[in-house]
Order: sequence, then C-alpha cells, then structure tokens
Amino acid sequence: MKLSIHATRMGLAVVAAALCATGALAGARYGLPSVTVVKNADGSGRAYGTLGGTRNSAFPSEKLSCTVSRTSSVNLAGSEVKTTAVVCTATDKNRVTATCVSNKEEIADLLNGLSNDGLLEFSFTGATCMSIYVYESSSLERKR
Repeated sequence: MKLSIHATRMGLAVVAAALCATGALAGARYGLPSVTVVKNADGSGRAYGTLGGTRNSAFPSEKLSCTVSRTSSVNLAGSEVKTTAVVCTATDKNRVTATCVSNKEEIADLLNGLSNDGLLEFSFTGATCMSIYVYESSSLERKR
C-alpha cells in the first residue's frame, strides 16, 4: 500500500512539474505599468513604457504617445511638397514630462506596426527625437 501511495505522489509531482514547464513555455507576462522618463544633464534622455500598462496604471497622470502627421501639397511651381511631423510625449507618475519632435520620414517610419499594447521607447536630445523603438510581444501587458 505504501508503494502505491508513494507512486501516486510521484506521478502527481511529475504532472505538476510538466504543467509548470508548459506554462513557462508560454512566456512570462510583463508590463511596465509606470511610464519612465529619464532626463540627462546635457538635455538628452529617453522615455518608455507599454501602452497597455500605461492605460492600466493606477496613476492617471501617466501618458505615453507618439503621433505622426504626413501632408502633401503642391507649391506654386507645381511640384509636390511632402511634410512629415512626429511628436512624442511622455509623463511619468511624478509628472515629469518629455516631448520631442522630428520631421524625418525615417523617424516616422519607426512607428509603423505599433499596436495599442506595444512597448514604446523614444530618445531625444533637446526637443529633437533621435530614435524610436517599438517592441511587440505576446508577453506585454494588455489593456484591461
């Protein structure tokens, strides 16, 4: 009788370990519920967070966004003139803010594919956006 109880416990332990391992294969879930703004003394810095985590944050002051505006017009000479404007802003829970702008098409293109729940990071020097990083993963916190 002792042998079968021991075998049953061992069997349950193996099943439990297998279930835990399966859960681990699915990937960890994480979010950056807080927007992080880092400002350096030289005027450079970066801001980042997940859009889903920001929406779910307990701090209503937290904001994170980048917008892209593209326009096309014809000048007096009849040539097409294209204009691109990128504006990224972040406010952390302590109301520290960062804003940067860019008119570079390459910077605007970096925002392609950002979903409602993606991770967004931008770096800046003064008021100029230097780079934008977009990360998509099933492990990111989603809007609740």
